[in-house]
Amino acid sequence: MLHPDYNATTMPAYTFEALDADGRSQRGQIEADTARAARAQLRGRGWVPLALSPSMAAASAGWNPTLWRAPALGTDALGLFVQQLAALLAAAVGV
Repeated sequence: MLHPDYNATTMPAYTFEALDADGRSQRGQIEADTARAARAQLRGRGWVPLALSPSMAAASAGWNPTLWRAPALGTDALGLFVQQLAALLAAAVGV
């Protein structure tokens, strides 16, 4: 099932940093189906890609699976979770 905000016409956008033919740093945003295609577009301009990452602005306009990961638990939250899980298991087992 697709995300409700998914729009098939929306192409993912990537934020990039590249060097142009004169060696100057260029930064911006580029739309492409994949990161590989984005790098190919930059090379097609005669630029050398240095950095490329999914754009947050594009993610709000469409569905980007890399941004839907659950946040990691910190050590305090993980410790509390394990304590509570142990208490639930002990209660169910009757220990």
